[in-house]
Amino acid sequence: MHAPPATSDLIARLLNDELNAHRVDHIVDRTVECARRYIQWLIWQRGYHLGPTGLSIDDLAYDLVAELVSELDGEVLGRLKSALRGIRDEEGEAFDADSAFVAVVNRTARLNLARFFMDINPLQSRLLRALRRYTVASPAVVRIDSVSGYWYAAADRDPQLHLPAVPADTLRSALAATTLDGHPVRSVLHAALDAVARIPGVRQAVYEHDILDWTHGMLQSRHLVESDAAMTAEDVDDSIMADRALNAALAEARNWVDEKYVQRHKLSTMEAEAMLRAIQLYVDDLKRDDALGHFTYLRQVLPGLTQQRYRKSYRNTYEYIVRTVFTNVRRRLE
Repeated sequence: MHAPPATSDLIARLLNDELNAHRVDHIVDRTVECARRYIQWLIWQRGYHLGPTGLSIDDLAYDLVAELVSELDGEVLGRLKSALRGIRDEEGEAFDADSAFVAVVNRTARLNLARFFMDINPLQSRLLRALRRYTVASPAVVRIDSVSGYWYAAADRDPQLHLPAVPADTLRSALAATTLDGHPVRSVLHAALDAVARIPGVRQAVYEHDILDWTHGMLQSRHLVESDAAMTAEDVDDSIMADRALNAALAEARNWVDEKYVQRHKLSTMEAEAMLRAIQLYVDDLKRDDALGHFTYLRQVLPGLTQQRYRKSYRNTYEYIVRTVFTNVRRRLE
């Protein structure tokens, strides 16, 4: 067996236009694996949860880098090549192919991840926009770009990025008494910067995700306190109504899936029933806040299904059916 080619060798061949189809597949695989490691780092170190999205780590990794490994004006891997050439031209002899590759993939994954979570979490999206708009307009705060993400620091202090960051849980405790004014994310940002300033020997900057997470948590806690007295048996009634709406939407889906896919020989009857059953499994776990990726549920009802076959034959159709079912559920509950 031949040893797999080094990433630096693959990048050199890419930049010199010496790639064959087999090497292109190697680079795509390395890109997805790099994105997967970045997502795992976010999960382990930053407490990200993918359950509510219905996606697995592999699903998300492929989504985040799909554009990067696509063609650009008909050139294979043109976007990746353009990004790497930009770094090579800037760094000259100091260019390190492995580091440049990781930086490009991580940056792409980070930017696309922000857009992805904006779609599924509107509140987080609004907080992010508010934070970035404020820091752009404020001379008191600077935003620092890094491979790991954005950091915020006071403009009049050295951020000391070579020092370790204060653990997120430690800062969370220090912010417990923070008062949220009309600009919650600004209140949290300045409270966090004041807190790190009082701790010697640590990085004088705070991570963007942590600021959003703390703000979101404080807003949620305040909402729960304000609404606790209003929690009644209506919650049970809402749950029953949601179950009825879901069952009706699935029954309706069975009809149009049969008409649109089975009768037109795009899906077999077994495949269509499997998809509807997988949706039910997904919803059951979603109620327990323990949902997995769409591929996982479809594989439970289609034993032997591979990730490659899922992406090639089922993914677009299945995820369209899922979105349509949930759209119909929302329509019934309005």
